[in-house]
Amino acid sequence: SKHCIVLNSKVNLGYMNTLTTKNNINNPFKVYIKDTYKNEEILLKITYTDEQTGYVANQYIKFTVNPDFLTVSTDEFKMTVAGNSNIGYRDFNVGQGKGFVYKDYKSILYTGGLVVGVDTERVSDNIYGNNSVDMDFKTSVVPYKNISPYAPYIDKVEGEFDDIIDNNPYVLNIRVKFSIYARNLENDRKYAILNYKIHNCSDISYRNLYVGLYADWDVENPVKNVSYTDTVNRYIYTYSLTGGPYVAIKALSKFPINYYSFDNNGENNSIMVLSNFTSKYKYLALSSN
Repeated sequence: SKHCIVLNSKVNLGYMNTLTTKNNINNPFKVYIKDTYKNEEILLKITYTDEQTGYVANQYIKFTVNPDFLTVSTDEFKMTVAGNSNIGYRDFNVGQGKGFVYKDYKSILYTGGLVVGVDTERVSDNIYGNNSVDMDFKTSVVPYKNISPYAPYIDKVEGEFDDIIDNNPYVLNIRVKFSIYARNLENDRKYAILNYKIHNCSDISYRNLYVGLYADWDVENPVKNVSYTDTVNRYIYTYSLTGGPYVAIKALSKFPINYYSFDNNGENNSIMVLSNFTSKYKYLALSSN
C-alpha cells in the first residue's frame, strides 16, 4: 500500500533446533502508517528463509488501518460502533465490524444507525436511501475506548460525527457526540446503553426535530421476523417465528416516543425500505407510529 512504509523489514533469528521457539521482541518489525488514511485493509507478507537448506515459506497477516469503528462486548454479546453514526457495521460492508452477536449466534443485525430529521426534506442518516445508501454523517472524532481503571468491567466507546456542509439547504448542520457502553456484570451482560448528545450548529431553531435509532434485524430466518411494541415499558422487540433470541430497543429518555416497524419490501402497508426510502418517508417513520 502507498499509505504504509516498512521501516524495519528483516530480522535474523539465527540457528533454530526442531520445535524451538524464538521471538523478535527486541527487534520488532516496524511499519509506518499515514494517520490521514482510514479504513484501508492492509495485507502484510512475512517470508521465512533459511539460506543453508533453501527453505522458503510465506505467511500473510490482514488488518484494517486506522479504523473508525470499534466493538463493545461482554461475556454475552458484542456490538460494533462506527464513527459515522452506524451500529453493527461501518456501512454495508460486513467486513468492517462484528454486527451484533449474541452468544453463539451469528450476527443478528444486518445494519443500523442514527436517524435525525426536522421535516420531509431534511433528514440525516447513513442507512438505506432512494435506491442507494445515504451518507450524510461523517466521522469528526474517530471512536476511541474510554475505560476507567476504577470500573474495568465497563467497555465504553466514545466519538463524534456531523453532517455539516456549507451552503447545503438539505442538511441539518448538527454535531453528535456519542457514548456507547456495555457492563460485564452478572445482571447487565445482555445490553448496551447508547447516549447521543446533539448540538445544533446551524443558525436555525428546530421546532420539530425527531431522533430515531434504525435497526434491520436478522434473527434466525429474517423473512419470519416480527416486531411488537410495549408502550408501557417504552421498547420495541423483535424475534423470529422460527425460534432464536429476542432483541429489543428501549427508549431511556423521558421524551415522547414513536415506534415504527418496517416490512422492507413494503408489504402490509409498510413504508418500503429497499427502494425509494427518501427523507419524506424517513421523517414519516420518525414522527408517527
